[in-house]
Amino acid sequence: KDKPPPPMIEYLGNFIDHSGQITALISVAIVWVGLTALGAFIGGPKRLQEATPFFGWAAVSIVFTLGGVFATISFTKMTMALTALAALAGILAYRRDGSLFPAGTIRILILLLPLLVLVSAMVGSQWDEFTDWLFTPRQLLQNDSFPNHTNKHLSGALAAYPFNWHFITYLASRVSGQLAESAGALVNVLLLSSLGLYLAKLIQKESGQPGPMGNPRWSLCALGALLAIPLNPTFAQKVALTSYADTSTAVAVAFAAILGWQLLSALSEERKDEVRAVAFQLSLILVVLINMKQATLALFLLVVGAIVLTGLRDPKVRFGDLLRQLPIIIIP
Repeated sequence: KDKPPPPMIEYLGNFIDHSGQITALISVAIVWVGLTALGAFIGGPKRLQEATPFFGWAAVSIVFTLGGVFATISFTKMTMALTALAALAGILAYRRDGSLFPAGTIRILILLLPLLVLVSAMVGSQWDEFTDWLFTPRQLLQNDSFPNHTNKHLSGALAAYPFNWHFITYLASRVSGQLAESAGALVNVLLLSSLGLYLAKLIQKESGQPGPMGNPRWSLCALGALLAIPLNPTFAQKVALTSYADTSTAVAVAFAAILGWQLLSALSEERKDEVRAVAFQLSLILVVLINMKQATLALFLLVVGAIVLTGLRDPKVRFGDLLRQLPIIIIP
């Protein structure tokens, strides 16, 4: 009875704290696949693949905002409709493209699996989680609607905060059947892994490998994960590994900048079909960004302003062509 556990079991005990971690991982995985399925169909075959979940997230944001504010449709009904749409979109996108996830996804997720398992044990620990980031999703679950005059006494300290980040925890909680406290932290890691995968492919391309960015080697996937997480100069555990929206905001800005760069490149080479596709994808990223926190309006303006200023300075870009894309980018 006093015999200590085997070393391997003792080591795994550092990662496994409770059985709810499996539920959290499965719930977030289902939400992530659903966002990817929606995003793959909406973003089109020539989308920035690593940003695909953001495109699906934009659709979720639009549906919940319009349905919950102007039509007062219950969140449960909208969730059911989005689930059906995600399943249909995933099938159609897979038949069209042959895949939903970018090459290298499995490799980088295997490398990050220990971190994901560890993070799945996270519970609320930070002040803002108890006043907003976990409080509001809990209210959405209880009331099945946005805060309003009938239930405002149940609201947290920031009841009118933008809701995009709350939708993620809400959806994961719907899947699990209870408030998924670690959903935000798990999605933060997944978002960083997407950015890391893009960086791995970019390094692969710029190192001289011909052709489009393909399936990166294990070593490049590891490097991308390192660059996006522990070597990221803004990475802080109490922010990235909690329900805070700062990490998701940062990754949204990064992908918006990447798409802005691709837009200007396509404009300079007069690839008209690509210009329209990239402008649409950029608009979806900005839909997510601007509804993340009230302060992200400034980031929205900075991204759009940077694209316009860079287009003005680039002699190869016809400024009139860029101006014609701005309504597509800004209005949604």
